[in-house]
Amino acid sequence: MDVSELFKTPAPKTDPTKTGVVANFEETNGLGKRSRITDELIAPSKQPPADGKRAKVSLKGKQRAEDPADDGSYWQGEEDEEGGRFFGDGLTSEQKEIIDILNHGPDDQADDQEDPAAIQPLSLVEVKRLCLNLERAINKNREMRTKFNDRPEKFVDSEFELSEAIVKMALMTQDPAQSYPELGRLGILNSLVDLLSHENVDIAISVVEILQELTDDDVLENQEDREAAEAEDISNSAPTEAMLAMVRHLIDNQLLEMLVSTLANRLNENEETERNGVFHCLGLIENLISLEPTLSALLVQKTPLMNYLLKRIRPPNAESQSADRGSVMFQNRQYASEIMAIILQKDEENRRKLVDLDGIDTLLEVLSAYRKRDPNDSDEVEFMENIFDALCSILLEPQHKTPFLKGEGVELMIIMMKQKKLAQHRALKVLDHALSGDEGSDNCERFVERMGLKTLFSFFMGKKNKGKQVSTHEDDEHILGIIVSLFFNLASDTELRLRLLAKFVEDEYEKVDRLIEIREVFETKIKHFMGNSSFLEAEMDETEIYLMKLDAGLFALQLTDVIIGWLCMEDDGIKDHIKMLLKRKSQDLNIIINGLKVYLDSMGDGPRKDGVEHLIIYMQSL
Repeated sequence: MDVSELFKTPAPKTDPTKTGVVANFEETNGLGKRSRITDELIAPSKQPPADGKRAKVSLKGKQRAEDPADDGSYWQGEEDEEGGRFFGDGLTSEQKEIIDILNHGPDDQADDQEDPAAIQPLSLVEVKRLCLNLERAINKNREMRTKFNDRPEKFVDSEFELSEAIVKMALMTQDPAQSYPELGRLGILNSLVDLLSHENVDIAISVVEILQELTDDDVLENQEDREAAEAEDISNSAPTEAMLAMVRHLIDNQLLEMLVSTLANRLNENEETERNGVFHCLGLIENLISLEPTLSALLVQKTPLMNYLLKRIRPPNAESQSADRGSVMFQNRQYASEIMAIILQKDEENRRKLVDLDGIDTLLEVLSAYRKRDPNDSDEVEFMENIFDALCSILLEPQHKTPFLKGEGVELMIIMMKQKKLAQHRALKVLDHALSGDEGSDNCERFVERMGLKTLFSFFMGKKNKGKQVSTHEDDEHILGIIVSLFFNLASDTELRLRLLAKFVEDEYEKVDRLIEIREVFETKIKHFMGNSSFLEAEMDETEIYLMKLDAGLFALQLTDVIIGWLCMEDDGIKDHIKMLLKRKSQDLNIIINGLKVYLDSMGDGPRKDGVEHLIIYMQSL
């Protein structure tokens, strides 16, 4: 609620009996066909950023003054239907409510905020009254636009009233279990979706903001806090069920199509209000997917969302990438990358859709900006990580490794590793995905051909860069994963495979020493985890505990054992060196065999499982 509204002209009052809205309210299912006016007459107003206050509907080139001293027409406006602004106290009920709030001291307001029970939810009568007021405002605005098609100054007040009526729908979040079902029953949800096509884009943005508020997770959290404070016996699932039912109702009335159409076709980010509108559209999409994860597939199937996201994550041109980083529009670019990462993670069909749109090339093009420089700030770091995550999700599908190869993705990742910028760690993760599995064999060959082994083993040896340790626990897992993939995918007795083996022989087996050292580190981590997790057995099943062990270092330990098995089978000199190192620790190859057996039990059927079985048989024969 904007305090500056105290100094505004009261909206003209209308007699409900003249419009027939009351009689027809429950039968209202939409707005019907509205007349359009030209862009030269109507344009969006400037929306205040960051503070969450609502935008004001405006005429193009004219913004309603926030201060009466700035508004030359304040004392000269047309009189309302009651005979002028000087009759009565000159205040609307909303302005009186603001004065009442201001008359309370800060301590009183603080007390109200600290006590959830002090916030009284709307009664059912008040809910219906707000719904009725919104329908009145919709119908009045439609009527005025139709009547004064080419005279926007005649219907602009009705647009203000409509905007205010939309804003007040946020009060429904006080009690979603009671309010949300009424929104569907009274046709308000249908009307809100219809308003997304309103001629004034400010109105459409206001609707998006309200829908974002109505679907926010905080609504459910606040409701639970209030119920706990009031100690009422109300099912905690009721607000959630009401919100889900509302979302399904909105989806059935083409919300997704209307929302993405507004996002992709109506909003111009060169305008501040519309730039904020883009942010709220993306926020609403995130809310919907969070509530109903299956909607991510529906969004991609029924709307051009993926096309929009691919376009939005790209800078306007290659030269403007640095400029875009400092632009206020970068926030939306970052948000678009986050939405893309989410929808790619959740659905296989979404990943295929992106590849069909040549999305891998787009992702690689965006990432190429980080070959020689680090992100500028935390927002850009998050943007870069979202793009890397999206690429990793794409590579979960075996058939997508070929277009990654054709797009020279392997070469780009090697360059990033060499440059030793922040992107090098994410490049390791991408390569781990790209080289894995039988379908990664071509990528493995390309990796060795493009001199990737030198850079990889620099990470493997844990060399430092400017005093900072290069590899981390996560990096070690990806490095080991890449080496395992190379052993499985490079053909025997080929030059490429011999180059891999030579890395472990050179410099007096220093990389074998490092491998055993890494194994000892992860073995110690697992022992420490098991020694401090006895209480988990009473609360978790065996599978959950095993998954936690994998995260604690068991997976990296298993990868190390696979590499040791391959080295023993490939080279007698390496095998003898490994035996000597294990003997120093009072161990032998049996500890490697036992680790391989545990790994084998967790594997699905396939060529890689057959390879591990072969390693176990060979190791047992030694």
